[in-house]
Amino acid sequence: MLSTLFVHRDVTGTIAKKVGLSRKSGGVVLTHVIAAALLAHALNNPEGVKLKNLYNAQIQPVLTAKRVATAELTEWAEKNTPEDCISTADLVTSSALKFSAHRSVTMHPQYEFKRVRDRDATYSYIYGMSTDKEVYDLLSKELNSDYFGITMTSCYMVAGETRAINNRIIEEKGFDPKIPNWCATVAARLEDNTSPYFELVYANRHFIYVRLLKDGEQPSGKSLKDHLLETDPNAAESLCGYADQWLRGDDNRMSKHRSYMEAATTVAPIKTSTCLCEQASKAGKSPRAKKIYDRVLPLGNDPRGSCLFGAAIAFENINLMKQAGEYFKQALEKFPSQHQFRSAYGWFLIDRNPGSKRHIEQAKKVFAGMDEHIAAIQRGGGGGSEKIDAYAQNSIFSQQYAQDPEKQMYWLTLALQLEHSFQMNHNSVKDAISLVTPAQKKFLPKRWEKTK
Repeated sequence: MLSTLFVHRDVTGTIAKKVGLSRKSGGVVLTHVIAAALLAHALNNPEGVKLKNLYNAQIQPVLTAKRVATAELTEWAEKNTPEDCISTADLVTSSALKFSAHRSVTMHPQYEFKRVRDRDATYSYIYGMSTDKEVYDLLSKELNSDYFGITMTSCYMVAGETRAINNRIIEEKGFDPKIPNWCATVAARLEDNTSPYFELVYANRHFIYVRLLKDGEQPSGKSLKDHLLETDPNAAESLCGYADQWLRGDDNRMSKHRSYMEAATTVAPIKTSTCLCEQASKAGKSPRAKKIYDRVLPLGNDPRGSCLFGAAIAFENINLMKQAGEYFKQALEKFPSQHQFRSAYGWFLIDRNPGSKRHIEQAKKVFAGMDEHIAAIQRGGGGGSEKIDAYAQNSIFSQQYAQDPEKQMYWLTLALQLEHSFQMNHNSVKDAISLVTPAQKKFLPKRWEKTK
């Protein structure tokens, strides 16, 4: 339908003329208005809502993380590369390097020019190559590059047997798909900077950035870790992201992984702490988790509260209840509409001293706060799984401790609706359903009967 509207602009042009707009510009405007209206309608039907929820829960966080990583790369490049250097990267990264770092690029974003499209085809051959020399010759001789930026998605999209962006590259160049791909191993291989072709000078979670050595230049032998500690004001996050994303896998990489993580958590300067907080969360009950939280939390750079919340859970797991309670309270004070914070803190108060009337009353106030912030909670992007669990937990609390059947059914209904929308099944929802009386079941959504 949308394509029909765009092809038959004479229709929208005629309508525009009748309402007093010029046929040409009015038709274009009207076409976009109709397209926007159709999109809005699509996103408000059940399938559209599912698509929007999927985007918020799974795609948007990845895109946000990549935007942050791109900003970190361009900030580093602007401060640490010569003004006249030339970089090669994919079109999106090249745009950032050109317009944010003010560096020349071979992959110009003006893709409408044939020479740029031809250069892009040449660049894509890198992902079918197997040796450092092949890649170096293409970058230095055919693309005249000084630096090369590689994205995680590009490397691992072509890793394994496919080894290339598409079969056309293999067919045209005769690449053998059984030979290990250069890109998928380069980040770990170049880390010690002993290659006669490349110097790995920067890396973070999504990017590695290498400098091409000049003719006759000897490799420095200075590790990437040393480069980052010297040049990156956010080295802790970069070291952590590089280790977590690029050094995972076989046993040969694990010693490097540990070395980079140790540097990230002990000596590197910290500007942001997203990756470190994730590592602390993964560490669970180990002393390493407490070590990371003790270093990161005093900095106060926790924009979503996830580090405070993770610390609260970690300290609860190792029975440091006083500290856990303080972190729960701080997380909730700073982020009152975070549903999972509120649910977890409410149950923490009850589990800390089962049967205590004082703690039950405190928990009631915590859960009651969900009513005050429900609009913000429902608007918030992402966290579909956490929302479902928080709603179900509130339903359980309303039945077991607040003795409020109305609230019990209200929160269970929200959990079921969201569970249906995300096409998920949660044990906490099943637990909440088990507390529903036969008389209450008639108030549940009809769709629940079909999906359970």
